[in-house]
Amino acid sequence: MLLLKYDVRGIFNREITPEIVDFLILSFKSFLQKRYKFKKIIISSDLNEKSLIIKNYLLEKFNFFKNLGSLPTPIFYFFCLKEKLPGIILTASHLPKIYVGLKFFLPDGTSWKPKKIKKIKKISRFAIKKIKKDPGLDYIKNYFQELSKNYSLSKKFKINFALNNDFFKFIFPYFKLLSIYYSSKSNFFINSDNDNDRIYYFFKKRKIPLDIVFYFISLSPNYKKLGVPIYFSKFLEKKLKILNKKIFYIPTGHIYFKTAFKKFKLDLAFEPSGHFYFFKDLKTEAPYLSLPLFLKNFDEKDFLDLLNNLKIKRFSFKIKNERKLIYNLKSKFSLKLKKFDGVFLYNQENFIHLRKSATENVWRFSLEGKNLKEIIKEIKND
Repeated sequence: MLLLKYDVRGIFNREITPEIVDFLILSFKSFLQKRYKFKKIIISSDLNEKSLIIKNYLLEKFNFFKNLGSLPTPIFYFFCLKEKLPGIILTASHLPKIYVGLKFFLPDGTSWKPKKIKKIKKISRFAIKKIKKDPGLDYIKNYFQELSKNYSLSKKFKINFALNNDFFKFIFPYFKLLSIYYSSKSNFFINSDNDNDRIYYFFKKRKIPLDIVFYFISLSPNYKKLGVPIYFSKFLEKKLKILNKKIFYIPTGHIYFKTAFKKFKLDLAFEPSGHFYFFKDLKTEAPYLSLPLFLKNFDEKDFLDLLNNLKIKRFSFKIKNERKLIYNLKSKFSLKLKKFDGVFLYNQENFIHLRKSATENVWRFSLEGKNLKEIIKEIKND
């Protein structure tokens, strides 16, 4: 079981069982009763059948939930903030669908998690039954109507959406409210993960480094204070600083970005894994909003130049001895070392960041610079 900074995840009916779920729900309720006056807890889920089974179990057992149906996590966050209510969403995000998870959201936009998980001797299983999918279409429509008030584009764009994605098949028609229309022939292809809190961009089947998307969004004069991980493209960081944008380095993870929003009063932030935080606009993450704001500032010549020349590689890899690898990289490429959100190795020509994943047994690597091929070879030969 994974007890992360902001949620709990585990394998359905092995690590996440009725007893564990009951313990988490009642612990959350007890916490809320001490700190907040509340009558209802908003509940939602992704469209994973295992998440739907747990949500149905909770709705049958407890009477203090307000069910919004199945929603993408960012839309769920939006309505928790709008209605000033705590919430629980059942999702394991990008993990395989044998996993389920619970994210706990507080009315002030922060997260809750238990300090520890109670050891339970007697374990039962959720009954396996077919639950009808229940996308919260009224809330999805309302969300896009809210976005359209300020972010509808002045001209029409055609985008190819991944209609095999659980949520996109329901959501793509609402992008029309932002003047974005579906076309399977578009050069731009948009995909997401299970709960749609990440967004992925492709151009002619080539994955776009999201640093480029963030760069174009950041060109807007509305955004002055920007939150990025330390491994954000150094080339693009320099360009943004020339435009008098103030850059703040934030450790990887929702909780750190949301804490930084309040601490530094950030306007905009992103993580290269696909998270976009529109703090000035919505006070929370909003990956769908990245699309119209990227297209608004899109310049084809500049975009193609960056796509073809930006030297960035990101990948996950299992390593046996990280100390040895760090020493070898540092020595071979004459790099300085800084510990921040893992390890950052750098000189004027090369930038390497590596950190251990919190959800998988791998290390995340982010590379930029002149000697990418040699650095990748060194990592994979270690």
